[in-house]
Amino acid sequence: VVSLNCDPKIMEASDFYSSSMCDNKIKLLSLLGSSNGDLSFRINRYSDGSGFGGDEVIFTASIDEAKEVLKTHINAKEKISSYDFKEAKKHNVDIKPDLLSEYISRTISEREESVSRREKEVRSSRYELEKEKVEFSSILDSLKK
Repeated sequence: VVSLNCDPKIMEASDFYSSSMCDNKIKLLSLLGSSNGDLSFRINRYSDGSGFGGDEVIFTASIDEAKEVLKTHINAKEKISSYDFKEAKKHNVDIKPDLLSEYISRTISEREESVSRREKEVRSSRYELEKEKVEFSSILDSLKK
């Protein structure tokens, strides 16, 4: 079974069970149709049908077929997410070179920006710490007199 959403996953039957909060009951699948005649299965988050997330579920006969569904789903996107990348990597599914290259460049750029912001925050915190040390030192000196 392949669950297609923002976090695509190849799932086994055991993954259809809700958490222990729901007494380990099986999650509800809904069959939805559209006006053009398309039908799709969607999985709910809980066994009672609540928590409808709209995650499309595609049943497959084998793991190889599931990998092919995942590959087609991921490679049809304009941009892949970290979820797509991790699931493709987990199942050794090929991602189109242009999508993979864009994902890697974007991820590195985002990480560099994050590091830069954090380094700036650290410099600012160190500056504030040094100011407080000077201020507190003068206060402690005045208490000693």
